[in-house]
Amino acid sequence: MARLGFEVDFLTKLGKDPFGQYIYKYLQNERIGTEHITFDEELNTGIMLKNKTKEGDPITAYYRKGSAFTNFSIEDVMDIDFSEVRLLHVTGIPPAVNRVTRGAVYHLMAKAREAGSFITFDPNMRPELWKNEETMIKVLNNMARYANVVLPGISECEKLTGSRDKETIAQFYLDMGVEYVVIKTGSDGAFIKNKVKK
Repeated sequence: MARLGFEVDFLTKLGKDPFGQYIYKYLQNERIGTEHITFDEELNTGIMLKNKTKEGDPITAYYRKGSAFTNFSIEDVMDIDFSEVRLLHVTGIPPAVNRVTRGAVYHLMAKAREAGSFITFDPNMRPELWKNEETMIKVLNNMARYANVVLPGISECEKLTGSRDKETIAQFYLDMGVEYVVIKTGSDGAFIKNKVKK
């Protein structure tokens, strides 16, 4: 988005370790705003490693426990002026970390919706990070209610909606009040359905 000329800001919490400093400088070099990035004085930056694969899902290793982002809270986002935010993009990874980060994400989405910002939501399901599957499904679908656009993968939909039928999945989210549902189907592209305005 930044390369297309849009003003973009990234929101996260980093450690003051070399990795956190590298991420911060990299974002600045890419002309991505860092105004809303905060630093934890004691904890290090979290990391995720993913292997390359030609078939199937890649193996992923998470090193997030005790990371700086585990302290990400509502206090880190209180100063955001949503009257100047045209679009908020949220993924389902931050709310998986713990209840405090989840509360911050709910706050962001509620304030953005109240201000009339357009919200896109990618569930980006990471079962390994959640306490249990039931909580994961409940929270991700609750967050979808705040969004104008929901972008789930077809394999995620089976857990989130109980179906692999694209029409059924799309209607599940449209009935929540979502305006557009974009179901990612890998090499087949995507299935898109929107709410018919009366």
